[in-house]
Amino acid sequence: MFQYDEIGPSAVASSSSSSKVKDEFPIKMDLAKGIYEVPLQRMAPFMMCSICSGYLIDACTVVDCCRTFCKSCLLKYFDDGENTDCPQCASMIHQSHPTQYVSMDRTMQEIIYKMIPGLKRMERKERLEFIKQEKRSKGEEVDDNEEERQRQERLLEKERNTNTCFKGNPCRSHHRGDAQVVVQLLPGQRGFPRPLRPIIRLSQMATINTIKRYLAMSMWKKVSRYNEIDLFCNNELMGKDFSMRFIQLTRCRDQPKTKPVRLYYKKHIERMRFGDKAYGFVFGVSGPIVTAEKMSGAAMYELVRVGHDELVGEIIRLEGDYATIQVYEETSGVTVGDPVLRTGEPLSVELGPGIMNAIFDGVQRPLKDIADATHSIYIPKGISIHSLNRNTLWNYTINKHVQVGSHVKGGDVIGVVDESVLIKHKILVPPNIAGNVTFQTPSGQYTVSDTLLELETTDGQVEKVSMYQVWPVRIPRPVAEKLAGNNPLLCGQRVLDALFCCVQGGTCAIPGAFGCGKTVISQSLSKYSNSDAIIYVGCGERGNEMSEVLRDFPELTIEVDGVATSIMERTVLVANTSNMPVAAREASIYTGGEAFILKLNREFKGRLLFTQYLESFIY
Repeated sequence: MFQYDEIGPSAVASSSSSSKVKDEFPIKMDLAKGIYEVPLQRMAPFMMCSICSGYLIDACTVVDCCRTFCKSCLLKYFDDGENTDCPQCASMIHQSHPTQYVSMDRTMQEIIYKMIPGLKRMERKERLEFIKQEKRSKGEEVDDNEEERQRQERLLEKERNTNTCFKGNPCRSHHRGDAQVVVQLLPGQRGFPRPLRPIIRLSQMATINTIKRYLAMSMWKKVSRYNEIDLFCNNELMGKDFSMRFIQLTRCRDQPKTKPVRLYYKKHIERMRFGDKAYGFVFGVSGPIVTAEKMSGAAMYELVRVGHDELVGEIIRLEGDYATIQVYEETSGVTVGDPVLRTGEPLSVELGPGIMNAIFDGVQRPLKDIADATHSIYIPKGISIHSLNRNTLWNYTINKHVQVGSHVKGGDVIGVVDESVLIKHKILVPPNIAGNVTFQTPSGQYTVSDTLLELETTDGQVEKVSMYQVWPVRIPRPVAEKLAGNNPLLCGQRVLDALFCCVQGGTCAIPGAFGCGKTVISQSLSKYSNSDAIIYVGCGERGNEMSEVLRDFPELTIEVDGVATSIMERTVLVANTSNMPVAAREASIYTGGEAFILKLNREFKGRLLFTQYLESFIY
């Protein structure tokens, strides 16, 4: 940080009134000549750090209040751990991690370096002197030519990052220093001329639109014809805004990075079919409601993928050739004419080992797996990840009463998986099939997608049974018998146990206004009740309340055979907070309901809590 007496920061900082600065340094304007001069002294207060009263160095901006400070000053301010508010406006940044809500403001820093001559050079010189002094104090060897060597390295770096394709203006290269990806362009149908270079290397930030423009220029010498091309990866239409990094993460995750990404180019779809998949087109967009045309043959509550980002949606109304779609994600960027992919299936959830000790959103997307895959705190639009991990191995023990030749039907137990020390997960035959066993795997370690049993039905078809089942959220799971409740539910709150007695397997409601304590009671029930499984559906909850659940629950333990175990082993969270799309809240209730019925089918002795109230649900 520097203070220049001759151009103003120290002088301006000592002024008690901004009007005095305006009077001393007026703005010169000559509209006839087009001259508009602003003295540097007038701009100095906007380029200064309020902590050190010097010009900003490594400018960092607080996200909430947009106040800018020097990076070193801000880190020193937060270093003691007691300061969690903004140094200038005193507004709370974050209770425990304020540095995570501060971002580098490189644009501001570049403006300051351009407006203050020599500031960048002097800052670099001061840093080199500081490094030399530190080395001398430690007795290390000091290189006197280090400044010249660093200058040469910067020149070489600039030369490496210069795109030779733009010889006239090398500054037009913005992504030469990005991570690169190799793409192989293959024809998906006949009638296309081959591009000049079918294998290209480009930045990971390049989009599908960029590749389409390259193909149009390479094949037809007309960039304007790029709209006649569609690009596909693994038989999936790629959206025009898809970046190569997003495609690598979501479509080519299992492919080695040494192999090129294969993209197939075809004619622009007007009405195309790929197997059982058909496309319609967006006719209108109104918030989360999308109207699509050319949707004849679609069914009510059919799952569709809207737009190039493939947003999750459900058909809620059919009228002639038009369908009204409820989209469960943000619809910004969806325009008229975008494709609507019909899946031919209802909105469904995956039921099996791995549900417990997990957190999902309203349509059963695993939030932790998404964070690990994208390395981001945000959920990318249209991302598709399996709800249950396909790589986790589970210890599977077969049912000795089920052997090859046995006749089994829906609901029969074929084996048990030790999901945790609290949960014995019984693997059942799906309720809609029955037949004779023709193949059975021995006990061992398997993934949820491995085949455990094969049945031959009465019509001669072979059905495969694995650990998990896919079930529509709007269809209730069938049950053989509803048992009467005969055991009390101990809530962990004496006032509830004494005055408002509940029964295991019953239904309870907690109506109330905002802020009257409904969430506190629900969390207390989840922590201390004598239930075998907790399915916590935070529908419309505040984000900090869900984060409190994630923070407190892993620290709570219960004793099982003398061993302390976290209650997260019996808990699953469905997070649909108030800042998520409103349309997804109904789906979250169905998602939690299916998990509840699944656990009933696993024979938890009816000892499950089903509590319902206006903001959240606990099953």
